[in-house]
Amino acid sequence: MAIIDMDILLSDLEIPYSVEEIGEIEENPYTVFGILRYDNIMHENDNISKYGLLVLGYEELLFYIENYSMVIKPRLLVIIGGILSEEHLSKIAMSFSGIIITVSELPGDITKTYLRIMQAVEKQNILQQELIENNYLDLVSMLACGATIGDFEKFGSKLLNNPIIITNESFVVLAYSHDYDVNDPVWDEIITNQYSSSELVSKTDINQFWDRLENSSTPLFVDEKAFKDCAKRAVAKMKSGSKSKGYIALIEINRRITSLDLHILKVFAEILSVKINEKDVISKAIGQEKNDFADDLLNGNMSSLSMIKSRAKNLQFKFSQWNAVLCVYSDKRDRYIGRELSDISAKLKEIFDLTIYTFDGTYAFFILSFNKKNVWKKTLNKDLEMFAKRNHLTLTLSLPTDELMMIKDCYTQVRAMNHVLELDLRQENSIYSYNYLVPYHMIAKLYESEDRQIYENRTLQTLLDIDSKTGSEYVETLRSYFLNNQNVTQTAKDLFVHRNTVNYRLNKIRELIEDDFDDSLIRLHLQIAIMAKDMYE
Repeated sequence: MAIIDMDILLSDLEIPYSVEEIGEIEENPYTVFGILRYDNIMHENDNISKYGLLVLGYEELLFYIENYSMVIKPRLLVIIGGILSEEHLSKIAMSFSGIIITVSELPGDITKTYLRIMQAVEKQNILQQELIENNYLDLVSMLACGATIGDFEKFGSKLLNNPIIITNESFVVLAYSHDYDVNDPVWDEIITNQYSSSELVSKTDINQFWDRLENSSTPLFVDEKAFKDCAKRAVAKMKSGSKSKGYIALIEINRRITSLDLHILKVFAEILSVKINEKDVISKAIGQEKNDFADDLLNGNMSSLSMIKSRAKNLQFKFSQWNAVLCVYSDKRDRYIGRELSDISAKLKEIFDLTIYTFDGTYAFFILSFNKKNVWKKTLNKDLEMFAKRNHLTLTLSLPTDELMMIKDCYTQVRAMNHVLELDLRQENSIYSYNYLVPYHMIAKLYESEDRQIYENRTLQTLLDIDSKTGSEYVETLRSYFLNNQNVTQTAKDLFVHRNTVNYRLNKIRELIEDDFDDSLIRLHLQIAIMAKDMYE
């Protein structure tokens, strides 16, 4: 089995050609043009060729079209000498779907051109087989000797004479070529961050690149439209069974990436998949241990401080003086954020000394550790707020604690906030701290456990009835008035009305209600009643 790039082969032979697409092409030909796997071409019960590439003279092709019902399995034909009519193309399309390369302006005899092409194909086939067989043994030997992923990277980049990056399925860098001067902004970004961001992964996905790669048996070139003015790159996937384990990107720096390189890259990815799977078994055990530690710390399952410190030491976790819990989830509940956790973790590591997280499929709970208490306030900064909004995330942050045993209380706080935010609070922020939402938490806890009649407020009901009959918007005015710390000017801006309108409505409320609106406790009761209404009605 071999892979032949007919675009390169015909260009090297200096044979002019034209291209015609027939039927539906599964893979974008501009991304994987000319890449094919050898297979059988059948005509009736006879085997026409041992190749999945069929090279025919024009007259020979017409003979087959007119006299036989052709069943052609390969994706690519090379037709020598002549231009096919629309009628002929229609007949071919009945039994063939793929790419036709027509060589019409022949530099010499048709037979000689045919032989040149077939000899070049055979030469490529032999060369590929020899190269793969020789290096396959070396790769298998490396597996047996326990070589590291870094060792495999050095072997692969030397063999392919171009730099490579190896990542896991979450696009975290496992190894990359250090010995090349790579002038490429995409390479620089990935190497600097040590992972490929979700934005970069999305940018790569032109013509559904990742779906096509998942279903392709060969490496694919990234569409040049994805990264203009950047180096050309081919990507191979590493799999264990049906699951993707990672990716290898080959960057075109030293020399042009050929079809032979793609075949080598494919075999290299298959061998490395075995290594990744072996490493994954170990890392899964460690990862599970880290996940169990985070779960036990959050749920208060460790009975003593010494137990926490002992398990943390075994996992090489070094806690600082202060700790807090941050919960991250998508503001679109049907969106899975698992693949974005590396980006989120990297962002938090810019602020905190230690980040440990556990993920339940919807909520990611991060345990954050830091030396100075004021670092906690940085979590609420505009930079992180913008990051959350850009990625459609909601973040809930507990109060800080200087006792590891009390992290379970921090966990309780963020879970309470998540519950509160599930209710309709008309909140538009992306980051919430517990001290901001604690009044809602208090109301929710009491409302859901006590007699709800204590939340009934005659004044509120009176105003709701009047609003319903007259459209006066007294309740909306009060809601904004309380949210704006009873500041008339700010309330007017919030409601897009003149401040005199706000004062008028407040004075009307004073006239309409039985209680003393200027009494602070009366106002507090009214505010709590409005908050409870927004949460539960």
